[in-house]
Amino acid sequence: MNPVKGPPSTGAKLRRFLLQVCSCAIILLFLIYACEYAVERHRRNVAERLIREIRRLEVGATTESEVNRLLDRFGEHLSVQKATSSSNPNESSALLGFSTPYLIIAREPRTLPGRRPWLINALLVVKDQRLSEVYISFLIKRSDGVFLDSVIDLGERDLTSGERSYFVSEPHVTGPPSEALKVHLGQQATNTERSRGFDINFSCLTALRECRHVCDVMPDAWQDLIERYPSGRGKQADADCQRP
Repeated sequence: MNPVKGPPSTGAKLRRFLLQVCSCAIILLFLIYACEYAVERHRRNVAERLIREIRRLEVGATTESEVNRLLDRFGEHLSVQKATSSSNPNESSALLGFSTPYLIIAREPRTLPGRRPWLINALLVVKDQRLSEVYISFLIKRSDGVFLDSVIDLGERDLTSGERSYFVSEPHVTGPPSEALKVHLGQQATNTERSRGFDINFSCLTALRECRHVCDVMPDAWQDLIERYPSGRGKQADADCQRP
């Protein structure tokens, strides 16, 4: 005869309950990370499309109506802020901005553990019904708190470094610990120069392994920078970025 089984002990009930709680917590955590990653991927895809469209614009030639059509196409995906210059009624600007989901805690942007906050802004300036300037900034926060700050500045004005239509600089940063890289493109920049200036590694926004330096974000621009300064600047980033 089989012995009659009694009701489970209190210890067995507690273990079963804890197992169910842990299982639910793991599933919930997985769903939270999956949703976070899905949002990041969507916004990364929008960023790639936006930058690809902006790259085709021509300062001094693209009309205000063409700029407005671009804003209409992307307005449903990201924040668009328009403003008119108080000093010049014929000058207006539009700021397109979007970022990874984050919360401000102790005045710092915070994301899920293992993820990193990033922000992309694109400023389009229209003057006398023609596009006159494009200013794009990428800001990515590393896990150690260092910011990777990359900028593309495309304008119809003459560049300050003589007749060059394209050059790269490393701005001096006085704020939080940062690495900065700035691409300057003039109105006469060639397709090759535009290609190098707009070469952006968008995987830095969503990859599981974080990008450590601005050379990872804009590899072609970084290469053009160090070619201007062949003696190097003695930074750890130089050694890291020149590894094969």
